[in-house]
Amino acid sequence: KVSIKDSAANKSGVYNDGTTKGDAKNVGTGKSITFTGIALDGDEAGNYSIDVSLSGNVGAITKRQLTAALNNDGTFTKTYDGTKTVSQALADHYTLSNVVDGEAKKVSIKDSAANKSGVYNDGAVAGDAKNAGTGKSITFTGIALDGDEAGNYSIDASLSGNVGTINKKAITATLANDKTFTKTYDGTTTVVQALADHYSLNGIENIDS
Repeated sequence: KVSIKDSAANKSGVYNDGTTKGDAKNVGTGKSITFTGIALDGDEAGNYSIDVSLSGNVGAITKRQLTAALNNDGTFTKTYDGTKTVSQALADHYTLSNVVDGEAKKVSIKDSAANKSGVYNDGAVAGDAKNAGTGKSITFTGIALDGDEAGNYSIDASLSGNVGTINKKAITATLANDKTFTKTYDGTTTVVQALADHYSLNGIENIDS
């Protein structure tokens, strides 16, 4: 027969600062919240009074999950070197999504030893990670957040994307000077012998030798 009246004023409340000014909006548990515009309703409401505000340490704000995407701008490109290592650091070559308006400059991926370089991943073929190609999958690990608002957000610890390129390595060949290409004069410019294996290649990676 008596209850708090449902009104526009108490459709939503506010989080309150704790011991730190400006902390009201930040992630935490047991946070103080307040509803105002409290009034009574019901058949017996006229027999009771109540404070116009209602507070309690019952609020919680959980971290907002961010997503990150590697920029597909040609940054992650190298010449074939026989390894799966991404030559470039992650640096600022990514885009964060789901950041609260106005906080884009207050949260970023932390620059760390773990993301100074990434790795190329195998595609459909095992062992293909190191091979030349475009649109190759790469992954950076050790992803964590930094900045004034970092504590209010979470992010996956690894970041992947099909944005890698490994260009073919140019090599040179030298004909063997072993008297293979010798003939008796026959009035033509034709080399009698086949090339076969009478050459050496320069610039081959050790893994492919």
